[in-house]
Amino acid sequence: RMLAFSRARPGREARPLAPQPLVSEALKMLGATIPAGIGIETRYAADAPDVAIDPVDLHQILVNLVINARDALDGRGKISISLARATVDQQVCSTCKEKFSGDFLQLTVADDGQGIAAETLPHIFEPFFTTKPVGQGSGMGLSMVHGLVRRAGGHCQVESTLGAGSAFHIYLPAAKLPAAAAQAVAPPTPAASSEPRGHLLLVDDETPLLRLLHTNLQAAGWRVSCFANPRQALAVFRDAPTEFDAVVSDQSMPDMTGVELISALHALRPALPAILCTGYNEALDAATLQRQGIHSLLLKPMENDELLAALEAAMLEHHHIQ
Repeated sequence: RMLAFSRARPGREARPLAPQPLVSEALKMLGATIPAGIGIETRYAADAPDVAIDPVDLHQILVNLVINARDALDGRGKISISLARATVDQQVCSTCKEKFSGDFLQLTVADDGQGIAAETLPHIFEPFFTTKPVGQGSGMGLSMVHGLVRRAGGHCQVESTLGAGSAFHIYLPAAKLPAAAAQAVAPPTPAASSEPRGHLLLVDDETPLLRLLHTNLQAAGWRVSCFANPRQALAVFRDAPTEFDAVVSDQSMPDMTGVELISALHALRPALPAILCTGYNEALDAATLQRQGIHSLLLKPMENDELLAALEAAMLEHHHIQ
């Protein structure tokens, strides 16, 4: 995250995309984190333009803003998210203080919460600045938003009234080439192939992450069978062990760890390519992974490209051994 804030992370590609589907998917994932007393209202203008931004960056911007709004509501209130076209002239950015003009996608996340004090407002985008109690916030959420928006060539504006709520307006430059046209001229990708790359067994007890991984892997050309319960995944595999070409599993799950699941799968089919994912720095050294027949250990949150590369390498090694 610090690397993203400093704009030093290489290898990510901004491309024209339609923002509404990504925003809708992000809000589905965030649903489990929003208390029942908080309502979500969305407004998507029909003429909202496409934007040239890495989709992961846009997802991260929205997630940080919605979580920030949630925390300002203390369990009850309303969050409004809108997408609109905005043509601005000589507006002043709240983060870089520069004036900006042009055609933009305006992403607004507003809440009717406690608002931000006037003396606090100039500091909210600073790294590690937070008004939350110790243990309830790192102060990196809005600084991340600042870094990602600036990397996309965009700007931020904030409106807030103490006791009446806040509104964060994110201005992202409108893409010169619409997303549909960009896809039409782009070189073909493996996902465009009618022949799937293989049948993947995907196991993770975090349902929102499972849904996101399923979408990304399917878009990359994989046929994916998802399971939140590792024992259910094992039962399905046991009935048809030759049906699957690889497994990607989380490590920390109820009833059965990822290592235990992969071990059970390998008892039925020893050569099955296996990738293990974990969000913790566990004692899983190279010898342990090799002994368990695990090709790669990926640390969460992993990049989609990282997972796809690990799968590609595991499949190549598998075919080479065969």
